[in-house]
Amino acid sequence: MNLRAYTCFIVIILTVVCTSTAVAQLKARAISYSLDIYLDIYDPEYYEETESEDVVCHFELDAYYTGDKVKTVVRKLSVPIDYDIDFMSVLYDRHTNNQYHINHTSKSVYPTKGQPLTPTATRNRKEILGHKCREYYFLDPEGISASFWVAEKLEKNICPTGNFLIKGTVLEMLTSDGMHFKATDIGMGELAADFFELPPGYTEKNSQD
Repeated sequence: MNLRAYTCFIVIILTVVCTSTAVAQLKARAISYSLDIYLDIYDPEYYEETESEDVVCHFELDAYYTGDKVKTVVRKLSVPIDYDIDFMSVLYDRHTNNQYHINHTSKSVYPTKGQPLTPTATRNRKEILGHKCREYYFLDPEGISASFWVAEKLEKNICPTGNFLIKGTVLEMLTSDGMHFKATDIGMGELAADFFELPPGYTEKNSQD
């Protein structure tokens, strides 16, 4: 699976984020990210045809994590009026390459395993939210690349787009096809005890379905 397919498979139409009514009793950390998708790069065909002056999609993404699990929740802020786009939730195990994409609209889960892309550390460094970060670079066989800025002294394998077995916490990510994730806050809170469970009643499907 190439980088765009792996990262952008989570792009879908009209995701509804479901919330649990269970009593909050699980402590977890969370990182909030801004997510901007530049449609002139991500979807140049749409960009050429649209009459909209706003060609950037804006989201907020929260990555919640414990010692074993990571799960993301995405909120749409604004998109061009004639463009529908949203993101699935991602749930993965921090110590293996197991992962699920969760489509709340169709009540489906898509299991994925294996990560063929190997990160390459560069000499580039910068600071984000007071944390020293090193850049890691990915390039897939189709030429789509991604730059991950990783705080190696924070928790391992925390990433807003899924399980890349990163040796640290991704605080910023830029892809050559127009996506930009950037951490805005790091905190601690409580979640429903079943937050990191797969939703009951959802159908497991193949990623090609």
